[in-house]
Amino acid sequence: MDNNDKAAQEMTEFVLNVYKYAVDNKMDITSREDVTKILETLKPDKTNVDIDVLIQGLVALDKMTKEEAAKRKPKMPN
Repeated sequence: MDNNDKAAQEMTEFVLNVYKYAVDNKMDITSREDVTKILETLKPDKTNVDIDVLIQGLVALDKMTKEEAAKRKPKMPN
């Protein structure tokens, strides 16, 4: 695995961890205040986190997750 793959994997894991924490604790992923609290709790290795970019990533992940869940819901017969 080259360094780019490793960096992408670490960033993906980071965003997933933040998202999971937000969902588990019923926090708002679009709130700078909530995301800041999550970062203070998780204490990431990266101290240079752009909160606005992180929020964009969390919103995109949330949208993809909900779309995938909707596809997997069993169809009710008519």
